[in-house]
Amino acid sequence: MPLRRNVVTWTALVDAYARNGRPEDAFEMFRRMQVENVRPNEFTVVALLIACTELGSIELGRWVHSYARDHGGLDGGAFVGTALVDMYSKCGSLGRRGGCSTACWRGRWRPGTP
Repeated sequence: MPLRRNVVTWTALVDAYARNGRPEDAFEMFRRMQVENVRPNEFTVVALLIACTELGSIELGRWVHSYARDHGGLDGGAFVGTALVDMYSKCGSLGRRGGCSTACWRGRWRPGTP
């Protein structure tokens, strides 16, 4: 019986590549996911942000952030908000306009709170 690809299987691939030193492959899996018209979820966005952090690419991270916001409001949850703060801080944009301020708001995180 062939495996039916859905958001869970695609996200598992994206996440595995992102967390195991193959961030370019994570984005390739995301591209293929889009070609197959599978809509990403917040866990897909988190995996992509991990890949951006691995690449050290603030530009790509900003693109993922915009994509998440513009495609179904996928940037409003705590998991994505935390990944945004992590990505912006590790890519050297913490506190810059459009960086952490948006990520902190979207993730409902406030400086000085646990």
